[in-house]
Amino acid sequence: MIFLEKKGGRLLVTSGKESISVFFDEGKILHAEQGGIIDKRRMKRVLLKNQYLTKEQWDLMVEESERTFQPLWILLSRILEKNTHAFLFLHQRHIEHVLFSLLRWERGEYEYNPEDVPHLDKKVFRPVEGEFLLMEGYRVIDELKKLESKLPPMETKIFTSTEYNKIVTENDIRVDDNERYILSILEQPISLNDLFDSSQINICETGKGVEKLLSSGILTVLSKGEVPKLSDKSTHNWRKHAVVGSIFFSVFLGILVRTKYLDTEFASNQLVNRYKIIQVTDTMNNIVKSLKFYISLTGTFPYNLESLVKEGYISRKETLDPWGRQFILEKNSQFFAIFSQGPSPDDPGDDIYFHLDNQFYHE
Repeated sequence: MIFLEKKGGRLLVTSGKESISVFFDEGKILHAEQGGIIDKRRMKRVLLKNQYLTKEQWDLMVEESERTFQPLWILLSRILEKNTHAFLFLHQRHIEHVLFSLLRWERGEYEYNPEDVPHLDKKVFRPVEGEFLLMEGYRVIDELKKLESKLPPMETKIFTSTEYNKIVTENDIRVDDNERYILSILEQPISLNDLFDSSQINICETGKGVEKLLSSGILTVLSKGEVPKLSDKSTHNWRKHAVVGSIFFSVFLGILVRTKYLDTEFASNQLVNRYKIIQVTDTMNNIVKSLKFYISLTGTFPYNLESLVKEGYISRKETLDPWGRQFILEKNSQFFAIFSQGPSPDDPGDDIYFHLDNQFYHE
């Protein structure tokens, strides 16, 4: 009725000791709250896990909120003032989490106050179409019910298996973009509940990704109080180990080359280039992440990387590869690709590509 009659105000719903507030403006959802402690914990997880803020920046923001009584979301909107699209994405994700939690309640009491409207800048806090979220919410709940039988309890802690590389190689497992993202935020054991709160991808896609990674053995369940025992061969943090391993391999290769009386400068350049090639992957992943933000908010694919810079999705520095040259963005009806010209711009054989098919930007 609030949607249809384009009403404003606050809808307060309580169930036992839990309460959720949904704020409306002209029938659209302007903001939602699930209680200070829950919202604060979820906000901290997503900001730190996805590296929007450092731990020091988060502590300063909380300190200012406690000192000035300003809401954390208001302070965050100022911190991310130059990256408004990221803030919009984060705030919409927050509203989705709160509303989907509310839709899972089976009973409760509600109170509607049409006069209680928060004074939020609608240019920053963009109202969300509630009808779409309702339909999406019920679809998500239905999907999660199917996944619940395949997943451990939400308080269960999970972690990347120390046998990650071996499992992937021996079973020829293909890890997709969503699954790589899930692994990237598992730098330490984390509960399923925390993982879902931290994830920036669709809740159902997060669940499906976790289910596949658990069933394949790439993710492992930790028993209560268990701490992973990591040896020198451990791959729990596979990206960092891959970087370190490649650097050591390159150093060894450089020594080997020197023993055969080859040019020392050549060996050194090889080492530097190998390290830069590893850096390219991380930088490309950041660009893909920014592309997803852009597409999810605009519904269109950017004309070029300069468009992402002008709109504040990424900095100009992030569009340059480790050799100081601009990454190149290409697309057609089948796929899009980001690529670097590699160490030698005149040699197409050392170009480094990141491909995704058109499902990425048509979803």
